[in-house]
Amino acid sequence: MAWLSARGRLAVSRLERSRGWTPGNGATAYRSWAIFVRDPMRRLWRTEFGCGVWECCPDPAELRAVLAAVAAALPPRDAREFRHRVARLDDKW
Repeated sequence: MAWLSARGRLAVSRLERSRGWTPGNGATAYRSWAIFVRDPMRRLWRTEFGCGVWECCPDPAELRAVLAAVAAALPPRDAREFRHRVARLDDKW
């Protein structure tokens, strides 16, 4: 998420550390959501058949929870931009 400000990237980094997430988890969730909503097979996704790896078989609810946490942790300007970008992806869903 290179388009975030330095303060925004710091906020995401702090969130990741506070939750015990792997560094870059927020960006991975965003990227995985973008790939997921663009995939024409996404409508066939079922929890019991997924491998759990975000880059392969992401759990939409889990990705959305991470994205919501990231949006809440960001400074106001970055949060607006982030929510706008996520909303554009959501339109494909």
